[in-house]
Amino acid sequence: MTDSIRYQIMTAYEIKFDTIAPNPVSVDDEFYIQKLSQAIDDNKQLPEKFDWYSDLEKDEDA
Repeated sequence: MTDSIRYQIMTAYEIKFDTIAPNPVSVDDEFYIQKLSQAIDDNKQLPEKFDWYSDLEKDEDA
């Protein structure tokens, strides 16, 4: 996935919800884009305390 696609999805999220898209540290791009895209499609902004690291194994670092 290119940075261009990531930024396009971030921009779409920001326009849709009139807010800055979350930008968590060390999150897999595919997972990030999937969650933002899903939020846009569902017309539901991600919660402020969304768990960005739920895709990691318990002992795995971000």
